[in-house]
Amino acid sequence: VPPTRSNDPLLQMVSNSMIPAHHVAIGNFKEALSLLKKQIGLINPKPLRSIFAFIHTNSKICLPSMPKFPSIDSFLRTADGCSPVGIINLEFLKNIYKEGFAETTKGNFKDALLSFQKCIQYAVLSVASTSEEEREIKKLISSC
Repeated sequence: VPPTRSNDPLLQMVSNSMIPAHHVAIGNFKEALSLLKKQIGLINPKPLRSIFAFIHTNSKICLPSMPKFPSIDSFLRTADGCSPVGIINLEFLKNIYKEGFAETTKGNFKDALLSFQKCIQYAVLSVASTSEEEREIKKLISSC
C-alpha cells in the first residue's frame, strides 16, 4: 500500500530530484520506479519492495504534539534541509558486503550470493554524499 502524501515543504524540493531514494523517502514510489527504469533499466521491481518500505519507514519522524491534537509527521532531512536523509549509505552497503564476504570465507556460498544480491539491490537506492563515496559504491557493486 503506497503511503499517503503530507504537506511537508520537502515534497516540493524533492519533486525535481533525479535521485530515486529521495522519492522513495517521501513516498513517491511511482516516480522512484520511473527513475530506476530510466537510470538502470529496472524491469522487475518486486525485489525492491521491502527496500522501499525500509527507506520510507526510516525516513519519517513522528513528533507528539499537545494533548488531543494529532502528532506532527515529518521527514528526516540533511543538514541543509533541502533533501531527505540518505538511509542507505556507503557504510550500510559495506556491512552487507562484509556479511557476504564472511559467508564466502565460511564456504556458505548460497548465503554469500544472497548477501551480494542484497548489496546490489540496496545500492541502487543508496545516496552518496561525495563523488569519492559514489566511486566507492560503484566499486562495491562491481565486487559483488
